[in-house]
Amino acid sequence: ADSPEIRRAAQIEEELNNAITAADEKSVVAEQELANCINGSTEELKAFLNQFTVEKYARHALKFDIENLDTLTKKFVSELGGFISAKIKRRLVREDKEVVVILAEINDDNRKKNLDAFCERLFRNALKDLISKTETFFQSLAESVARDISTLQEKLDDAKKPYKRLDDVREQMGNFIAEKKIYACNILEARIVDSKKNFPAKSIRLRDIAKEFDFAISGDDSELEVSSLKYAHEADENSLAIAYCEKDILKTAAQAILTEPRVLPVQKVFIFSGFKELHLAIMQIVRLFIAEGIYPDYEKNFPQSQSNGSMFGTNVAIGEGTFIAPFVSVGENVKIGKNCRIESGVFIGSGTQIGDDVKILSGSRVGVNCHYHYGECGRHKSFCGVGRTIIGDGVQIGANSVIQRGSLSDTVIGAGTLIGNLVEIAHDVKIGEGCLIVSQVGICGNVTIGKRVQILGQAGIKNWVTVGDGAIILAKSGVTKNIRAGQKVSGMFSREHSDELKRLAKSKAKIFKEE
Repeated sequence: ADSPEIRRAAQIEEELNNAITAADEKSVVAEQELANCINGSTEELKAFLNQFTVEKYARHALKFDIENLDTLTKKFVSELGGFISAKIKRRLVREDKEVVVILAEINDDNRKKNLDAFCERLFRNALKDLISKTETFFQSLAESVARDISTLQEKLDDAKKPYKRLDDVREQMGNFIAEKKIYACNILEARIVDSKKNFPAKSIRLRDIAKEFDFAISGDDSELEVSSLKYAHEADENSLAIAYCEKDILKTAAQAILTEPRVLPVQKVFIFSGFKELHLAIMQIVRLFIAEGIYPDYEKNFPQSQSNGSMFGTNVAIGEGTFIAPFVSVGENVKIGKNCRIESGVFIGSGTQIGDDVKILSGSRVGVNCHYHYGECGRHKSFCGVGRTIIGDGVQIGANSVIQRGSLSDTVIGAGTLIGNLVEIAHDVKIGEGCLIVSQVGICGNVTIGKRVQILGQAGIKNWVTVGDGAIILAKSGVTKNIRAGQKVSGMFSREHSDELKRLAKSKAKIFKEE
């Protein structure tokens, strides 16, 4: 009898062959539908051109190269056969690294589901390539017609005949071909949309991002797919990393990097925005991720229902023993743990995750749209963010405090942290466990704070600063640089507290001496 290993290998081989067969069948249908559309469009174009081939321009007839149009069409249609399936089969092989991971799944149902999703993703990518190929075909048709019109225009110029009506013909030709191109591409776009209904998009090819926004790609793997857009220090190998400097590029784990044009001896794939356009490029790409359904759209309107005097969006989970006072507003896809207390007037934004035993006092805003601002067309604009707000177990948030959701990553408050009243915590901030943050503190975006840190009243922390474990930031300090673990700082420039006291003493001594 066959061993379990042999039976499993045979089963996997059968599943792979079935996937290839299914891909072939789906490809043939899509390719034939497009071929019929292209043949029909060419016939309509030829009929449309015939009305201009009579003697309307003195002794000069407008003649089009119909034979060339037929040749272009036949060549394109012949290349359609097997175009999609060939691209899919190129990846549906045992040696492909993603196929290896999929086939290693032990559970039969999960393996089939993952393989189907992989094939559907390849199918969508092939359709996108076919859209580009279709656009090129119609461009060749337009160029062929334009050459014929230009030839007649030269003859009319030589004969010193007016050709005002010829400009009208040129415009009509351009509009007709453009309409047919849009119709053909919409057929393929509709198949992409149908595919996403059953298998939502989870990644985008770098090539498609570059084409969408006319960015440049440097590197050998433009087929590389990315599933998220993240800052370089948080990016993994499946992310598109945002790199502001060379250090970001050299340290990130990502294989694909979004940056301004630069040259570095690094074996990675770069996608370049223009100079001084990185923030705008980030927004363009993240909007594309939202449109593809990979990231949530937190700016869309959503329905809420009323319960016990508060408003709740859909898919809200509330743990046992949690009290929610009246006049609370909760967004979509929110999770609130056990034994929490949410007081009146609190707002909890969509996507927020709250642990157990959390207290949020009246008037606070948790998970609000982030204030990530950028410039576009000479105007300041802001982005709501696609990250979540994650509140750990045992956190207490004082009255009228504001915690923003992450822009591209999550805003995280560690377990057991106490936050006072009127505190502002910006997007993508990471705060460790057991911290104490006193009233009227302001923390800018992308700050990382370690465990058991104390930040006293009215202190402010600049964006991208890191504060080590156990540090103490005294009241009214202005933190503009990294703080070491255990360090105690104070003053406008967050100096070592003992050094700041000496500086103040010298200043006072100098004042007394002058008096």
